[in-house]
Amino acid sequence: MAGLGTEACGSLASSDWGTEGLVGIKVNGNNPVAPSRLPINFGNTGCTNEGKTNKITWVYY
Repeated sequence: MAGLGTEACGSLASSDWGTEGLVGIKVNGNNPVAPSRLPINFGNTGCTNEGKTNKITWVYY
């Protein structure tokens, strides 16, 4: 999902997505966060791009 503002990105990235089939969440091209480390603390999501330029990728198997 791309084109996210900082707050929307942080909210989505810090949500509890469960672990069923989830390999990781990648925010703005950073290394994927493994399910064992989820949910991410809102302040540590990596959603720091200005404007609506943040991107989240959920990786499932």
